[in-house]
Amino acid sequence: GDCIHAESRLLSPPPTWPVTPARTNRPNERMEDTNWQEETWEEDDASASAGTDENDENDENDESDESDDPFAERRSLELSLILNYDTSSINPINQCYFLISAAWLDTWSAFVNSERPGPPGTITNSSLFKGDGVTLRDDISPVNDYRAVNAVTYYIYSSLYGSDSVAIPRYAVDHRGPEASGATLEAHTRGAKLKAEMEVRKMLLGLPPEQGGMRRAVRPERVERVLCCCFGEDFLARLCECVFTWGRETGVSYKPLGVHDDDDDDGVELKSGSV
Repeated sequence: GDCIHAESRLLSPPPTWPVTPARTNRPNERMEDTNWQEETWEEDDASASAGTDENDENDENDESDESDDPFAERRSLELSLILNYDTSSINPINQCYFLISAAWLDTWSAFVNSERPGPPGTITNSSLFKGDGVTLRDDISPVNDYRAVNAVTYYIYSSLYGSDSVAIPRYAVDHRGPEASGATLEAHTRGAKLKAEMEVRKMLLGLPPEQGGMRRAVRPERVERVLCCCFGEDFLARLCECVFTWGRETGVSYKPLGVHDDDDDDGVELKSGSV
């Protein structure tokens, strides 16, 4: 019994604290202790107005920060594009990973998270190779030195920034793992490369040139001048063209089938029944 009552006390709601009486909308209604109530209302109104002013200032600061950032739109679109295609695993039967330098990916992450003023630049994996630029070092390790991304994500990066070193395709998240190469690599990455190029082009078409995009300036619509009450400039131009070119030969003439010109050595007589 005591256990039951103890549980019921723990589950029961806490006592309700005294609440300040609500302000009345009826002017003829009297309320007791109106002095302290009015003071309380005035303090509440002052604090509410102060909070509103602070929120307005914060909103203005946020808007000014966004307007001052020349890459704000690109950061958002680029991050959304990568998150849309990045995966934690692949199907090694028909897919492969690409290894990218962890240092470069950290630089790119700082860019899209507004911790860096500009884009990261060309993908550089030179720190993963030996002096010949082809053989991978033996002392590198995942996460610390490189990370693995799927083919679509890699080609999005390379389409946006390019690369100064050879690609590192692997079927496992390990630089010592089986390497994808030749016709097999081409077959496993052809679709991913086309998809990445299409998505990057779509993204860049939505960005202005100052952010590395290809958005075209909107040309003002041409307004036709009205020369009189019924006809416009374009209508009269087409009318004059029809009048002055009426009856002119187009330079190409056709003869009815079966008609042979004796003066034309190259003519061929078409007889009835011939195909």
